[in-house]
Amino acid sequence: KIVGRRSIDEIDAQELILSNGVKVIFKNNSLDKDRIVVSGFRKGGLYALDSTRYVSGIFSGSVIPLSGAGEFSRDALSYFLSGKDVSCRFLVEKHRSGVIATSKIDQMETMFQLLFLRWTQPKVDMDLLRQVMDKSIEKYRTIRKTDADLFNMELRNILRTPDYTDREISDTIIENEVKAEWLLPAYNHCFGAAEGYTFIITSDNSLQDIEPFIETYLGGLPTGESCMEYVHKGGKIPVEPVVFSRKAGDSPKAVVSLIFQQDSIDGNIMDLNLKNDVAKGILRMKLLAVLREKMGMVYSVGVSVGATQHPSALCRETISFSCLPDNVQALVDSTFLVIGNMCDDPDSFSGELEDVKTNLIKDWKITKQRSSFWTTQIRNTLYNNIPDWKHITDYEARVKNITSEDVADHIRKCFLKTPVVKAVLLPKDDKE
Repeated sequence: KIVGRRSIDEIDAQELILSNGVKVIFKNNSLDKDRIVVSGFRKGGLYALDSTRYVSGIFSGSVIPLSGAGEFSRDALSYFLSGKDVSCRFLVEKHRSGVIATSKIDQMETMFQLLFLRWTQPKVDMDLLRQVMDKSIEKYRTIRKTDADLFNMELRNILRTPDYTDREISDTIIENEVKAEWLLPAYNHCFGAAEGYTFIITSDNSLQDIEPFIETYLGGLPTGESCMEYVHKGGKIPVEPVVFSRKAGDSPKAVVSLIFQQDSIDGNIMDLNLKNDVAKGILRMKLLAVLREKMGMVYSVGVSVGATQHPSALCRETISFSCLPDNVQALVDSTFLVIGNMCDDPDSFSGELEDVKTNLIKDWKITKQRSSFWTTQIRNTLYNNIPDWKHITDYEARVKNITSEDVADHIRKCFLKTPVVKAVLLPKDDKE
């Protein structure tokens, strides 16, 4: 039953609390013409599994959703759904699990029935499991890793202390750690008792018409407590500068990556991501102007940023470019000179700041026209425990209020006060 409801006026949505511990957020979306989209998620996923069950969890996420459900075999279920505009996918990811289902309005009960069946009566097709295992083993045994592949694998281990979540899934690991009897328990750990799940429903239909299906099928999911605390808490990152260089590249050029990482997030992650987006755009423009236009030593420069709170806080910024081996150090020095100048003189990039702001607002307006906009924004807000909805409702104002000094402070923290991992992939035939 629905035991609680409230309006979320900021985004014109409705929140329902069900008696089995499930939360439902309904948002009317005129872009979903004659359709309904149901997206459910909960923290946990593979990182909430014991290390001995981790690999079985990986295989459960690929085998069980394709094994049919209840009395239906995989083929029988496909036959039953043929000709129907109904889909339902279950996902087991590293730090969360979830489901995405969609259908036409006149077929939504079939969609809810399919979700309920696959949730409450999963099964393992043993023939399919063996096929997936054999294919994975064959892929491991036949793939040929280049020296560049080995370089990148070693670099990943430098960026974060390696553990069981980072291992290459070898033939031995597959044979020893994938247990058929462990797949359903691992899967049910991610699904099973539905407490703590949030379902976001978007449709151009009314909530009143959908409520009976919410109560029957989402409200009918199993009750019971679930433990979704992370067993894997994330590896440690370097606290001192690192230089990692190998002669392993097949290209005559060197590939340079300057990587910066922080293990804390000040404020909420939405504010951080906005600062990252602004800083990324400005920094790339400045680096292109110097490294390509002025020095003529690179064709392009890549700047990437990312941040997560799961399973623990981690921010990572990367500046990358390709160049002649002899030019590596000069370009690295110039990169840090550009960063230092930006921090010392925020007014020097005021023009670039305005261009980046204009582009971000333009992209935001385009993104809002996508049918998936509200599902994504609501999920990210709730999943990251953001206390309000201002990052959505006040987005344009937030962008416009960012100053050059804000950007300079952010760049100083991320790029100057953070130890750098300097990774250089040199050509195999390069002479020292």
